[in-house]
Amino acid sequence: MFEVSWCKRILIEDYRYDGTSIGEAWCDLEIRPVSTEKTVVIATEVLHNPGPTITNAVCYLAAVVCEDFKIYPSRLVWIEHYRVWSPAFGLSITYTQVQFGVVRPGTNRTFREPRWQPMTNDGWRALGLRPRRASP
Repeated sequence: MFEVSWCKRILIEDYRYDGTSIGEAWCDLEIRPVSTEKTVVIATEVLHNPGPTITNAVCYLAAVVCEDFKIYPSRLVWIEHYRVWSPAFGLSITYTQVQFGVVRPGTNRTFREPRWQPMTNDGWRALGLRPRRASP
């Protein structure tokens, strides 16, 4: 697609990612270069997603987004965002940073060994971003 280094923020609704053995899927994306060394991608799970969740496809999805938007894998900060409604508990909002144990540019298996950690206010500030509100 295009490089994101020149822009402040890209918002995409229903970004389609397919080609996996598990079928077509989509999510919303927010892409923000926060420095010359880091680009934050916030992938939001959407209720009408017909395929695997952003969590189940995280390694594949991160690689495709890096390829489509010319993001160096070593500069990627990946954050998953979920909004879930439950009659018993109401709206639950979470932001979770995914760190990858192996990042290998130039292969079709760029990202491996994902680990999830909830975003904190300090985590947002360390990225140079305003903290986002998650449900307790």
